[in-house]
Amino acid sequence: MMDFITQAQKIAIFDYLNEAGQITHRVIQEAEERTEAWVEVLTLEEILEAVTEVLFVPVKDIESPSRNFHINFARKCYYYLARNEGHTYSNVGARVNRDAQTVNKMVKTVGESIASGPAQDTYMLAALTKIQQVLAEKK
Repeated sequence: MMDFITQAQKIAIFDYLNEAGQITHRVIQEAEERTEAWVEVLTLEEILEAVTEVLFVPVKDIESPSRNFHINFARKCYYYLARNEGHTYSNVGARVNRDAQTVNKMVKTVGESIASGPAQDTYMLAALTKIQQVLAEKK
């Protein structure tokens, strides 16, 4: 015995498929919009350039193994800002000859310092704010 689809069922199926097509179209549009926004992410080079411009620490020093306070401070700012732009720990570290674990640890340290309030690390907040202003001008 064969089952036949009634005209009402055909219309219901057509409506369902049409609605599914519209939903798919909206999802694709939203993905394209997110992709366009994602493409506007600052590059690691732009972030490094802003850090060196504001903190007067050359890129070669940031890439060096030096543990000098000012160089380390510039590195932390670079790590934090690069991660906030969505770059991976590995890529951020590789750009300045560090591993992902080092970047992860320093980003957490800066985040905790900022979260503990402005009185804790005014210098860090001021530096990050100034670097972000320079980066905003580049966007």
